[in-house]
Amino acid sequence: MKTNYKTILIGLPVLILTFFLGWWLSPGGTPSDHDEAGEAAPEKAASTTWTCSMHPQVRQPDPGDCPICAMDLIPLTDDDDGADDGELPRLRLSDRAIALMHIQTVPVQQQAAHASIRLTGRVAIDETRLYTVAAWFGGRVDHLFADFSGVQIRRQEHLLEIYSPQLFGAQEEFLQALQASRERGGSAARSLAEGAREKLGLLGLSEAQISVIEASGEPTTHLTYYSPVDGIVMERQVSTGQYVETGTPLYTVVDLTRVWLELEAYESDLDRLRFGQTVEIKVLSYPGEVFEGRIAYIDRQIDARKRTARVRVDLPNENLRLKPGMLATGTVKVRMGAGGILADMDLAGKWISPMHPQIVKSGPGTCDVCGMDLVPVEELGYFAGAGGGTEDPLVIPATAPLFTGPRSIAYVRLPDTERPTFEAREVTLGPRLGDVYPVLAGLEAGEQVVVHGQFKIDSELQIRGRPSMMAPERGDADPQEADSAADPRDAIDRADFAAGVDTSFGDELRPLMEAYLALTEGLADDSLSAAQAGLKSFHEVLLEIGQHRLSGDAHVAWMERYESLHEITHAMAEPATIENLRSHLQALTLEVERIYVNFGAGQLPALKRAFCPMVDGDQIGTWLQRGEVVNNPYWGAAMLRCGEVFDVIGTQEEDGL
Repeated sequence: MKTNYKTILIGLPVLILTFFLGWWLSPGGTPSDHDEAGEAAPEKAASTTWTCSMHPQVRQPDPGDCPICAMDLIPLTDDDDGADDGELPRLRLSDRAIALMHIQTVPVQQQAAHASIRLTGRVAIDETRLYTVAAWFGGRVDHLFADFSGVQIRRQEHLLEIYSPQLFGAQEEFLQALQASRERGGSAARSLAEGAREKLGLLGLSEAQISVIEASGEPTTHLTYYSPVDGIVMERQVSTGQYVETGTPLYTVVDLTRVWLELEAYESDLDRLRFGQTVEIKVLSYPGEVFEGRIAYIDRQIDARKRTARVRVDLPNENLRLKPGMLATGTVKVRMGAGGILADMDLAGKWISPMHPQIVKSGPGTCDVCGMDLVPVEELGYFAGAGGGTEDPLVIPATAPLFTGPRSIAYVRLPDTERPTFEAREVTLGPRLGDVYPVLAGLEAGEQVVVHGQFKIDSELQIRGRPSMMAPERGDADPQEADSAADPRDAIDRADFAAGVDTSFGDELRPLMEAYLALTEGLADDSLSAAQAGLKSFHEVLLEIGQHRLSGDAHVAWMERYESLHEITHAMAEPATIENLRSHLQALTLEVERIYVNFGAGQLPALKRAFCPMVDGDQIGTWLQRGEVVNNPYWGAAMLRCGEVFDVIGTQEEDGL
């Protein structure tokens, strides 16, 4: 008993001491004690989430490859967080993030912007050098010297002989008047003789022929017709023994020392074509040889079927090598000035004929063709010389802008920021000229525009829930939201023109959609021949669609789509490469979607809409397909499954057409 008591006396202080030590070290202790304990504890490692710059919906705790496109994942950490400052979407990134995203920028520059417009056409006869040799009086064709079409003839060489009683009587009248003038004299007799001579001239006799009749004193029974020009007999219109009347065409003769080249220009090119522009011409018959002429005429109307305007070039042809009917291509090199104004420095300070623009001189004068006074080129709409619109425009590389529906976006790195900051700008661009776009509004010279990695920036904005190109209102990565933000279909208000669409018009569109799907499926299979067959079928069906089934606003709307599709399909056909087909597929798809929504709603079966986020340098590519499995026409076997099906277009639940 004594022993147990001693044990309790010894153990009690130990228990009390243990209790107070536990309380002192517990979370319930004083704040200062807790902080000191926290400082002593090792730091918890920051967690990192890995994502794909192309597919921001992918989130993984560890590095690796994207399960969709196999690209290397990039880290998404708090280090890269940023905020939107102001109204425009902005993103702040660390230097490490910029390196991982491979973001590259170049300055917006003011420089010359050139482009080449390629036109096709045929060599044609110069209509101003076409002559008809007609009968001056009635008679009978007794002899043909130029007895077949195509014979080359020189001026004043004989063509044919005609017997004419009318001519014979006029000669006798002349000889009698001449005899009376010699015998009786007097002004009346001389006046009579002069009148008879003039009558022979009006019947087509030359002074030399009249002099022969006067010297011989005998009337001739036949008159020889001579060629009025050097040229080619294009058509012989009479035969030996044929009777003709006054005005009957005998021959058509053409002077081919100058010819026309009639080219076809699409409407989209007309704003870059001007009278007097130099055209470099090549013909199949002379490979490697370049001819040169100037635009002398641009048609005032558009061909309703081909949606092209005729552009005429005047060409010298002294050696007659260029023959009417030859196929030819013409290349017009254009230069864009500031503000999108076309400039032609070759015409700076020159004077030009308002009726014959091929006549260009260095100073005032008259036209060699029609005698009109020349005028300064500026008066005819040219912008040549200082201050006339020839200043170099602002340009950005063609890889810089992102396009979505009607919007064009460029990302700019802001200067003088504590951390690298990128801002989205909506820009207004001119037509693409080579590898650059002229900037009409939205950017300033010297600003650093992103040319590589801009889609990654846009994806990062989506990941962080901010406004972006794909979702201007909010940056979530839902493709359906992206579509509603900038719907490429640009649906027309059907109430305005639904009455103008025949209920059977959908039957006209079915073969067109089938041809489009054949084209995209051929591209997905990497089959150039199959894709070309689909394109050919698409173009042929387009030409045959019955526009008579449309009226009013619907017909106007259809012609806009028709014009655009006609231009796109021609651009896809040349050059004949799979790369060229893919480069125009986005433009074709947007037009097909517009047609589907506005003219085929309720009449065509449903198709799936898919998109790929990495087409042509960080651009978005969309297409229509039959099934749910992604079949990427932009990449083919290289990345056949890259992309997502995000929408259904059409109202009928059918598996394709």
